[in-house]
Amino acid sequence: MALTQSLYPPSISGVSPTLTAPSASYRRSVWIVLSGLIVFMLFYLALCVLSVFAFFEAVTYPMDDFSRGSVLLKIGLICMSGMLCFFLVKGLFE
Repeated sequence: MALTQSLYPPSISGVSPTLTAPSASYRRSVWIVLSGLIVFMLFYLALCVLSVFAFFEAVTYPMDDFSRGSVLLKIGLICMSGMLCFFLVKGLFE
């Protein structure tokens, strides 16, 4: 116990306990920041879900006309939506 007391300086005495109490404006600012973070996370998760849905729709969309342009368009949509999905989901785990 003597070792830990020698590592830290002595506590300050005579300080008002209200000095470290958070003010109302500080609490309001904290709630605004937390609300912004929650809204951002909900928006980000919605983008992830929509990108997965876009990938699923691009893969399962039936092709009636097998022209060169429609095949390239479908492959392009699959690649773009897959890369967007991968990019968004990867960002969740970094």
